[in-house]
Amino acid sequence: MIIAFPMAVYVFYIFLIGIFNFLTRVQSAKTGKVRLSYFQTYEGAAPDTMVMVGRHYDNQFQVPMLFLISCLATYNFHAVNGFAVGLAWVFVGSRVLHTYVHLKVKNVLLRARVYALGLLCVVALWINILVHAAN
Repeated sequence: MIIAFPMAVYVFYIFLIGIFNFLTRVQSAKTGKVRLSYFQTYEGAAPDTMVMVGRHYDNQFQVPMLFLISCLATYNFHAVNGFAVGLAWVFVGSRVLHTYVHLKVKNVLLRARVYALGLLCVVALWINILVHAAN
């Protein structure tokens, strides 16, 4: 059981979201929906899609960072087991689903539920760590 696999998949997923964010900005500038000067201070009007994708990218550096730290702690405390690896994969799946709900479905309540699933995975990883550390 290797906890590094879901971590690596998620890190590459963040890169993909970053590329999508960049391409969305380029497209907005090319089509004249936003002026290049906007990117100097990020003040003024910007297309909703560009703002939404940018915020989604920023979200990848909040709870997901706790996920990566949790996985490293799981490894460090020798708490890697099927439960922890399963939680890690569920977290990754929840973030992929979160992207779909945030950028395509646009249902705030559903997005909150998917977000909560990922957050619960992180909490459960820490419970697993504490149980193993106590033994």
